[in-house]
Amino acid sequence: MACTVETERGVTTVRAHTQLQLLGDGPPRPRLLPATFTYRSDDPYAVRVVFGEPPGAQVEWVFARELLVEGLRHASGTGDVRVHREAAVAGQEGPDRVHISLSSPEGRALLAMPSGDLETFLAKTRAAVVYGSEHRHMRVPWETLTEELWWHPNSHR
Repeated sequence: MACTVETERGVTTVRAHTQLQLLGDGPPRPRLLPATFTYRSDDPYAVRVVFGEPPGAQVEWVFARELLVEGLRHASGTGDVRVHREAAVAGQEGPDRVHISLSSPEGRALLAMPSGDLETFLAKTRAAVVYGSEHRHMRVPWETLTEELWWHPNSHR
């Protein structure tokens, strides 16, 4: 996994290019799916993942960073995205892997990547925004967001 960190105008972007294994009932050899993981310090709760690469079709999913962190420790997720770690099997070659299960009305996919790759990416996101301090880095101040959520069209300001 190639991982870069850039800071521009006070916003840190962590980007990792990798290939995930697309697992399933397909051919005996798993297919590799290019993916780019992106984290921005001004959107601190989210990790965006773009599957595929130009000029072909690309699909973007947005995950909670916490979902990926928790998925390294234990099975995580209850909706369209689920993450869990699979320990290396004794006697078989290869590192621990993380499975990411995606589900949408268009279909399902089970993806796998080395746990160490995800740990490296998440460590770089943690260096940009420490876990638990995300609210201090939000692009929109929390007070403004709360006010907009509670604003009622019939109320007067």
